[in-house]
Amino acid sequence: MKSLIPLLLLAAFAIQGCQLNPSEMKRGFEIDEATRNEINDLDMKVFQYVQAGDLNAFNLLSSAAMKAQLATGGQQEVWNRFTNIFMHRSYRVHDEVYVNSLLPGYKLNIKPERDSDNYEFSMATTTREMDVSFLILEDKASEYLLTIMYGKYNGKWLVNGMFVNGYSVLKKTAPAYYARAKELYNGGDLIDAAMCMNICDRIARPCDTFFKYKNITAMEHFGKKVIQEAVDKYPMPYTLNDVNGKPAIFGIQPQQIKGELLPQVNYISKITVADSVALKKENKEVQKAVGRQFPHFKENNTHILYRAFNDLPSDSKIPESYNFIEDTKQ
Repeated sequence: MKSLIPLLLLAAFAIQGCQLNPSEMKRGFEIDEATRNEINDLDMKVFQYVQAGDLNAFNLLSSAAMKAQLATGGQQEVWNRFTNIFMHRSYRVHDEVYVNSLLPGYKLNIKPERDSDNYEFSMATTTREMDVSFLILEDKASEYLLTIMYGKYNGKWLVNGMFVNGYSVLKKTAPAYYARAKELYNGGDLIDAAMCMNICDRIARPCDTFFKYKNITAMEHFGKKVIQEAVDKYPMPYTLNDVNGKPAIFGIQPQQIKGELLPQVNYISKITVADSVALKKENKEVQKAVGRQFPHFKENNTHILYRAFNDLPSDSKIPESYNFIEDTKQ
């Protein structure tokens, strides 16, 4: 399964370090108001500068190590990816942690405040004073977790590192998709379980190795198991031998339609996509075959999308196709 491309802008954070007792570690509203306001103001500036694509302004907020990291190969490409993610999104504060350690190198372990969070965050500090902001970049369809790591240099807060990756799809995080996948799998719906785990995998590591769901190992093992079972049982292309012309399914993927995730069955037809009448007649038989071949698939989806092709799509070319939608409740 292919995860979303992580966009990493880290100043050399060491995972190992001497374990020291911090003189102070606070979270959320435990942080003194002056520090919290200062960091909130920096969060807003970082968001605005990245969203506007203003790298020069962002560099004014960055530490020397951060600038050095940005200066390495691919700077503009990585910066453009950040800008594209930030574009047309707003943000909300998800969490914030402040640490004042005796010396840099304190191994920071952040436990969840709420059982529903179900995550841990760990890393080693690089400055005596450090603050980590967790911001959710949001829209209706998907959310990203933006983690901004600040260090204090000569009394001034500067960005030490920044990481952004997928956090939720339709307001559901990876543990929610994992739980739903287990329900579907136990109910005999292998196809929907595999699709749920595909989404789960894409948003399971919102901050790479630093942010870890407590059940990440179980999620990854279950995901591999379900995907492999689906591949073994339904090798693609999967020919529908009981349909005239033997159309072949080459993929089933989730699509977001009006706030709902719907499966889309992609298949190759020998009928030209220009012949909508014949194609529609064949699709009625494809729908029946899908119901026979994939147990519980229809009962767990209100609608199923179908997309008929004459040729396989590729990265460089998407051939003409014809779309159908099945209302499974009729």
